[in-house]
Amino acid sequence: MPGNLIPGPNEQQINDDTISTFRFHPSYRVDLILNRNVLTRVQGSYYFRPNVDYDFIRDPNGQRIGGGIAAIWTRASQFIQAPGHDRDLGIELNGRVYYQAKDGALNDVPGALGGFFTELDYGVLFPMGGLGYPPGTAADIVRLQGNNPEAADTRIAQTLRWYIGVIY
Repeated sequence: MPGNLIPGPNEQQINDDTISTFRFHPSYRVDLILNRNVLTRVQGSYYFRPNVDYDFIRDPNGQRIGGGIAAIWTRASQFIQAPGHDRDLGIELNGRVYYQAKDGALNDVPGALGGFFTELDYGVLFPMGGLGYPPGTAADIVRLQGNNPEAADTRIAQTLRWYIGVIY
């Protein structure tokens, strides 16, 4: 069929059906601030995310207490995609602590989830040049000429989330 990505044996590709943009599903969660709230999805960027999670207490009946930390460095695929015309968008540090209660007979399997669950997440975003204003733009000129030189500049963002519920 004409226009397919891979033409048949006696066929030439007449349309440019090149797939050049890859998008994750909007509910794919990488971090707490930048990709979730500022960019609203992972698109036109890539990230490095080293993390460590550890259960301080983990009982066979399902009860556990633990935590984790993650550092996320997000970069634009092309520098021109970022408002500040820089590849580096930001570095975010995320931490979490959680507790899951045992729920009696429902959690005889160590890997099964169930019962009361609560989690506290904290994230801090350190914006970099890609989220700023490029030199010579109106916002940059206002920032430099105004009384407050940081008025139009990006600042550190923080978030705190608390989840509470029952897993069944």
